[in-house]
Amino acid sequence: SRNMSEGGSWTPSWYKDSWGGNQRGGRNQRGGHNRGGGRNQRGGHKPNQRTYQPTGGPTKMTKVESGNKAISIGAGSKDFLEQIADQRRSVCSSVMEFSFNERRCRKLSVNREFKPDCGGIVYWMSRDQRVQDNWALLYAQQLAMKHQVPLYVCFCLVPKFLEASIRHYGFMLKGLEEVERELQSLDISFHLLTGYAVDVLP
Repeated sequence: SRNMSEGGSWTPSWYKDSWGGNQRGGRNQRGGHNRGGGRNQRGGHKPNQRTYQPTGGPTKMTKVESGNKAISIGAGSKDFLEQIADQRRSVCSSVMEFSFNERRCRKLSVNREFKPDCGGIVYWMSRDQRVQDNWALLYAQQLAMKHQVPLYVCFCLVPKFLEASIRHYGFMLKGLEEVERELQSLDISFHLLTGYAVDVLP
């Protein structure tokens, strides 16, 4: 409901709540009183109003336990990404030692046995367009290292997907460029295929 000041003008409630201005049953700041019954700054008393608390100061640090390593992570840390990378590396020294949950991925090959002349492992990247925190990619890498064959990461770029616009495609391609760079640093090949998976995947 609208509250009217003594002068008869309407003052928004959000303004009064934030700054302690004209209040019903009290005087304005020049008159010396507000809703809290205190006097204004000229009268020698602080008004009963909310004060602005600036943000952006030091943030509370949080300790994250991972294995035998404790890492302090804060929102204002410059080396935040390096700390996350150290946390990942502290889980295990190699992907072969990683305790993988096979229920987190879906196997597309019916035959689980590998042929002696197997040329490599193909990981079809679709929904999880990232290298880190990707369970299916971890499993594919583990299989490739176990059988000592190369790992191929493939992404199928289709001409139309749902209602995606050219802007969505541009954003996705920039993300795939980052994926390719990170895979190259791990000595894993990345292949961007044009067409539907049923037609272009080996």
